[in-house]
Amino acid sequence: VTQATPDPADDRKMVVVLPFENLGPPEEAYFAAGMTEEVTSRLAKVGGLGVISRTSATQYDRTGKTTRQIAEDLGVDYVVEGTVRWARSADGQDRVRITPKLIRVTDDTQLWSESFDRRIDDIFAVQTEIASEVIDRMGVTLGGGEQAHLAGAPTKNLEAYELYLQAKDYRDDNWREYDRRRVEMLEQAVALDPDFLEAWAELSSHHSGWYMEVEQTEERLAKSREALQRAEALDPDHPQTHLARGNYLYRGLREYDRALEHYQTALRMAPNDTRTMESISYIYRRQGKMDEHLEQLEAAFRLDPQNLNIAANLAMSYRAPRRFDVAVPMYERAEEMNPNDYRLRMNRALSIVAWKGDVAAARRIIEERPKPGDVWYTVGLLVVHLLERDYPGAVAQARQFAHDSPPL
Repeated sequence: VTQATPDPADDRKMVVVLPFENLGPPEEAYFAAGMTEEVTSRLAKVGGLGVISRTSATQYDRTGKTTRQIAEDLGVDYVVEGTVRWARSADGQDRVRITPKLIRVTDDTQLWSESFDRRIDDIFAVQTEIASEVIDRMGVTLGGGEQAHLAGAPTKNLEAYELYLQAKDYRDDNWREYDRRRVEMLEQAVALDPDFLEAWAELSSHHSGWYMEVEQTEERLAKSREALQRAEALDPDHPQTHLARGNYLYRGLREYDRALEHYQTALRMAPNDTRTMESISYIYRRQGKMDEHLEQLEAAFRLDPQNLNIAANLAMSYRAPRRFDVAVPMYERAEEMNPNDYRLRMNRALSIVAWKGDVAAARRIIEERPKPGDVWYTVGLLVVHLLERDYPGAVAQARQFAHDSPPL
């Protein structure tokens, strides 16, 4: 894994919350993942901290790496880890047992550890206590209003909360099934608690994302708008409401200036939210403000250095103005995250040709890991044949491309 690149101008204390280990049955892994995300989210609202995104933190779930190795990969000074067990009871008196600990990496010192054994309906108080202890032990002073941001319960309905956690943790390679199940769980959550703002905001953002990437129908956009209106009615100034409003304006209406205002407000309230940073950067790119785009995306990457999407977009954005000395290493980092993505490999090869004119190197890169039948592998070979002026070979590859390409 390539190490994270720290920003010399960023003097915040850097911390990562590693995935809490689920000590219960495998089907309850989502609950441990949810606890990890909730603690991460609370810490991320503190301006004096740099908090690694859960997207990158989850890459280190039981990898066998040492704490110091993980810290070096991610560029952090502190690591939070722990265990979670949800002790269910037939009489409804469920309890949750969480044992977090905070480690200072420089001298491998355990600064704090505690065991929480509470009723399940105290779970939000426990999350707040954990975040508060971590902040205190790290010697970070909270700014005005930040203490209030650490506290609070998103819902009083634990069944709704459970569905919300399941929806956020849900994965499925079948994208239609992913959409159906995720929407179903979020809709069940808000049906159980119509005042569950975070669930409404997440539902709106899911629909607006689906509208932008998959299904541009008025029905889909209306669903995003309706869920957003429910969140706004509950609290128009909540950071998740601003994020959902920004998503709706950006993804659905292409109203970039208005979307940017809401994203910037959300980021001021949750200064470590890499999703918001990404969205701001993409608006800047659409507006042609490439310096601002790259600055924002680099900031997101420092907090989420194992995010394939950010790495690939950085590589593309550096390649466009022909900054190949940065683009090529970034393509290499993206390939480390997903070695099977031949589009990344092809773009790296073509970047080297544009940078150094080295067609032979491009062929070596493309053929280093042959993948017959992959469309981008075929396209890469086609382009190499053209660069070599091997036109019969190019024609053969073009025919193969027609064979490999899925029908439109």
